[in-house]
Amino acid sequence: MRRFNKLLLYIITLLGIAAPQLHAQEPTKGLLYEISGNGLTKPSFLFGTFHILRSGYFDSHPIINSCFEKVDNLVVEVELIDGATDDLQDAMLMPGIAVSDYLSRDEIDKLDIKLTLSTGSGIDAYDHIKPAAIMLSMTSAMPAKSKEKYLMYDGVVMDTYLMEKAHDNSKPVISLETVDEQVDALFGDPIELQIAQLKDYLNMEDHDDKVGGQVVDLYFDEDLAGMYQMALDNPDQIGTMDRILTQRNNNWLKKLPVLMKEGTCFIAVGALHLAGPIGLVNQLRKAGYTVKAVMPKK
Repeated sequence: MRRFNKLLLYIITLLGIAAPQLHAQEPTKGLLYEISGNGLTKPSFLFGTFHILRSGYFDSHPIINSCFEKVDNLVVEVELIDGATDDLQDAMLMPGIAVSDYLSRDEIDKLDIKLTLSTGSGIDAYDHIKPAAIMLSMTSAMPAKSKEKYLMYDGVVMDTYLMEKAHDNSKPVISLETVDEQVDALFGDPIELQIAQLKDYLNMEDHDDKVGGQVVDLYFDEDLAGMYQMALDNPDQIGTMDRILTQRNNNWLKKLPVLMKEGTCFIAVGALHLAGPIGLVNQLRKAGYTVKAVMPKK
């Protein structure tokens, strides 16, 4: 069985593995949920984002802005405040190590073509970047029809929009994790494993490009069950899935009850974090909260 390609996981999480069957109480359709009960005096809201989608999406879904206006705080995965972006960029670097030193001539040529098509820059610009970061940079490499679908919206990326909107409305922005914690989740694998994952990707031709298109379609259909099933269909890298998804969900679930009790929250995290038995929706329900979809997708 082939190694799970980390780019596929990154594409899906732009939106770990537990039991392979979805239970009836787990969400199947819907990106926006109201959280109430279990001692809360007012509801909070949970929204699944797609990190490369732009803020024009909210104009066509006014219910999201309406729910945002009702809360005291915005809760995000991590807020990149002054200096944090530099720290994140530094964490992607490999000073003194070149990716091309680990690749064959054919693999270098393939990577150069894919990088140029997806980012506009070839391998020379990425040769000292961690392979995991290179793969993350190529998440826009998907069929033109899918690109057209998410590029139909203009503005800034939705996470930035929500944070700017919170600041404009004097709403505190609360991070669920630190930059270091997110860096470890995304880029913490040993370089040797990252190189192996990059090689797998390069040898898979257009498989992940097609998967990227499917993820766009699933997001626009608000199909959490479909996103989760895509992860289940590629279970090889359990350790990677566990660190990027399961462990982070579990850590966030220790913080969310306290945050929601102290003040109402609009919680905006990648859509896959909502899905499946280890997803936030299911686990919040198991913890005693009433979690219902707001205008669920039919």
